[in-house]
Amino acid sequence: MIRAVLDCNVVITAALTAGKCAELLSRARQRDGFELVWSPPIVAECLRVIEYPKLAGKFRTDPRLLVERAMASAHMVATDLLPEVDVVKADPSDNVYLATALAGGARWVVTGNTRHLAPLDGYAGLRVVEPAVFLAEFVAQG
Repeated sequence: MIRAVLDCNVVITAALTAGKCAELLSRARQRDGFELVWSPPIVAECLRVIEYPKLAGKFRTDPRLLVERAMASAHMVATDLLPEVDVVKADPSDNVYLATALAGGARWVVTGNTRHLAPLDGYAGLRVVEPAVFLAEFVAQG
C-alpha cells in the first residue's frame, strides 16, 4: 500500500473547499489505496492553523473534525522517532514533513507548499508533489 504524508495545507484546503485535497483526505480516512502517515507535530500544526483569525467562518466543514478523523486513521509516528532533518532553510518547521515520511516509511509528501517543500522532490528518495499530481499518479497505479 502507498504511504503518504499530507501537509497541513492539504488538510486546511480540504476544510475550505471540495476538491482534490478533500478527496485525498477522504481516501486516506477510508484507506482507499493509500495510508496516511502523520506525527504529533503535524497534528499540532493543523490544530494551530485552523485557529487563525483570517480563516474564521470560511470552513465548509469542521476542520477540527477533519484533523481528528485523519489522525484516527493515520499511521502515527512518535515524535521521538523523527530523524533530524534540516533541509528547508526558509521555513525550518516544514522539515517535520520530510522527517515524518522518512520515519514512517512513506515515499510521498503531498503539499501545496510550492515554495518550500515542492523543490525538494527527490530528497532522500521522497516524492514531494502537489495534491493533483499525487492523485493522478495514485489513480494511475490503480
